[in-house]
Amino acid sequence: MTDAERLEFLKGLPSYVVFGREKDTVEGYYGIVEHSFSMTLEAEWVRVWWSSNKARDNIVGAIHQVDGMVNAEHHKTHFAEQHPDMIFEIFDLHAADCPVLIDWEWYADGNEPSSKTMSGVKDKFRSRNARFKVRCLKLGTPYCDTCPERFACYTKRGTW
Repeated sequence: MTDAERLEFLKGLPSYVVFGREKDTVEGYYGIVEHSFSMTLEAEWVRVWWSSNKARDNIVGAIHQVDGMVNAEHHKTHFAEQHPDMIFEIFDLHAADCPVLIDWEWYADGNEPSSKTMSGVKDKFRSRNARFKVRCLKLGTPYCDTCPERFACYTKRGTW
């Protein structure tokens, strides 16, 4: 699979992200991020949960079904219990009201197959987590301090 084909494939999967924010503000989205042995909240990356009925295990090559929404709901519930001062929401990365733009090229590069790693991909962290920018829902562009209306912009966090 070429880089361009991998990029289009990943962008085409049903994909979900979970964000938390403080209850008293609409600013400050924090993505749930997966590290090797832990999950945290961070302002620059977010774990992408995707769905497929043809997911292939990188170690043995077995094919199985993955439901990204179920995985996102599980982590949303867990983090809500751990952080009662925050509100957690699930967003469909392909929905018009998704508050973030994903750096798909960065994410796809991390998902490049590699026989030199145990995970089977070039970068395990980047194959699970994507960089994001919060976007203006009116303009569909990254948040901009100079927007005269500041319409539906959630935060300045998340840069690349």
